Amino acid sequence: KQIIIRGNSPNGLLWRMEGIEIPDPTHFAEEGNGAGFLSILSSNMLSNSDFYTGAFPSEFNNAFSGIFDIKLRKGNSEKREYSFQIGLLGTDLSLEGPLNKNHNASYLVNYRYSTLALIQDIGISIEGAPKYQDLSFKLFLPTKKLGIFSIWGLGGLSANQGTEPEKDSSLWVSQESKRKSYFGTGMGAVGITNLYRINSKSYIRTVVSSSGNFSEEDVSELLGNYHYRKFYEDNYKNYAFRINSFYNVKVNSKLSSRFGFTYNKIGFHCFARKNDDGIMSTQNKETGQTSSIYIFNQNKYYL
Repeated sequence: KQIIIRGNSPNGLLWRMEGIEIPDPTHFAEEGNGAGFLSILSSNMLSNSDFYTGAFPSEFNNAFSGIFDIKLRKGNSEKREYSFQIGLLGTDLSLEGPLNKNHNASYLVNYRYSTLALIQDIGISIEGAPKYQDLSFKLFLPTKKLGIFSIWGLGGLSANQGTEPEKDSSLWVSQESKRKSYFGTGMGAVGITNLYRINSKSYIRTVVSSSGNFSEEDVSELLGNYHYRKFYEDNYKNYAFRINSFYNVKVNSKLSSRFGFTYNKIGFHCFARKNDDGIMSTQNKETGQTSSIYIFNQNKYYL
């Protein structure tokens, strides 16, 4: 599903997880075309999250339509729990429980696989069935002296294999009817979050993450001799390393202040070529990277 805010492009929405920017967490998200139609993150993993549609706090940047700030819940720190569910959107398994009951540490893991692809795997053919799978997790690790650590991550792979064209030229009513295609996407993000309380009025939160995403397409066409020839292919990749940290202090009962920064190192690779009169000609081939640092201060006063 695409999220459109005030008529802006879906690409204007900033996705964040555990306090830091991540790639679009949806399956089948094509480069430049916004979100895919299915979330990579299972609802079993979600805690209270924030959705901003305007007047963003100053700690958020790189967004002009909205911000979806996702937070993962921590696992049960007292007993182990398991859940299994199957539905149209997928078949998933969740595990959670204590890592160390004495320290209140816990884990939470969720894995999901396409139900339609699962039906195909057991031998029942479903034309055009999308294939996807995803994994997400969170480890909650409180310490006595260094604060609370969280190690988290999510990732997903998805693919859609087009139907094979008929090997009968009399049935080719258009150029598309003699072509087969493959479309695949993927994304992943892992991070470490630390919340360190200095005293009852102030704390420091730091997040370090690494993430990336890709989309690729491959199209072949059937010739008159019923042999395939590549018609088009592309591959787009993005990767990022990010650090976000801020100091928050409650000055008094009405005034609070926050100082922080975000460091981004991002890179990309894109490649596309197309068959032009029997010759594969390159349309796009670029690689690059850049870095940026964003410093902010915000103050909140309750009247």
